[in-house]
This record gives sequence, structure tokens and C-alpha cells, in this order.
Amino acid sequence: MDKIDAAYVLGIVDCLGHFTLVDYKGYCYPKFVVYTQNRSIAQILYSFFNIGKIIEKSKDRKKTLYIYYVSKYDELKEIVNFFENHKLNIKYNEFNRFRDFFMTWHPKIQRRSREENVKALKTAIKMYKEGYPIKEIILKTRVSLNRLYMVLKSYNLKRYNKYRDEKVLLYSQVKS
Repeated sequence: MDKIDAAYVLGIVDCLGHFTLVDYKGYCYPKFVVYTQNRSIAQILYSFFNIGKIIEKSKDRKKTLYIYYVSKYDELKEIVNFFENHKLNIKYNEFNRFRDFFMTWHPKIQRRSREENVKALKTAIKMYKEGYPIKEIILKTRVSLNRLYMVLKSYNLKRYNKYRDEKVLLYSQVKS
């Protein structure tokens, strides 16, 4: 079996596959998993998709269990695209719930180039100076809170408070 057919992969996933949502320390992320006792099935899936990992569990078991899984954002995109183009029979509803969550999910850690990080930090600093709430800055720029505070501290930036400065200005005008 040199060339693997998509229908064969669909059969394996319909039988052994799972589209799960993992909750770890209050953070939920999607994961595509196939559990099997046959190493060749895990190898077939790995060679077909060219992504993911295979781990082997044998402790406290009579037979070894092979787990093929995909959990990285970019790799999950490929999995979702494949199963949108090739419809599952048994796991169809499970996949639809998984896909709906994946479309709205953003990974906790975003890998960006150095230039993208610098641009995001400059945008965050600008928003901070303009008085945007920290939560909104983090959501829009996807800069980590610790990194933002480190940069603000290194630049010795203090928040510009528009309301307070206007109040001082009005008080000085009344006084004179």
C-alpha cells in the first residue's frame, strides 16, 4: 500500500479518532487524537498528514498503545481543512463542534517574527499613552502582559490621565 487513499484515512479516523477540547489550568485548547494498538496505523496517519506526533504508552498495560496527535495551531488548520473537504460519517457532529471552537480559538502563545513583535509593542505603547485600558491593549495587540510592563518600565512611562490634567488646568484658570 504505497499510496494512501483519503477514504482509508477517513475510515481510520471515524473508527479510532477523536476531536477533543482539552482544559488545562483554565485554558482550553483543541487537539486531534487517534489511539491505536497498531503502530503501523499511527505511522500511516503521520506519513499521510506529515504533521503531528506519535507517542508510545506501555506502562501498566498488557499491550502498547500508540497515540497519534496534533495540537499545534498551524497543523490543526491543515487537519480542519482536510476534514472539511472530506466528510466523516460517524464523527461528523464531533468534528463540527471541534471546527466551530477552532475557528474562534486563538493560541495562548503566538509565534511572530522579531519585526512583528516590535511593531506590536510599538502599537501597545502608543495605545498605553493614549489611555486605552490594559485589557484592551492585550486583546488587540496580542502582546504578553509581562512583556508590556517590562517595556513600559524600561521606558519609564507613566499613564497620561486626560481627566486629571484637565481638572488641574481648570483649577489653575479659576485661581488666576
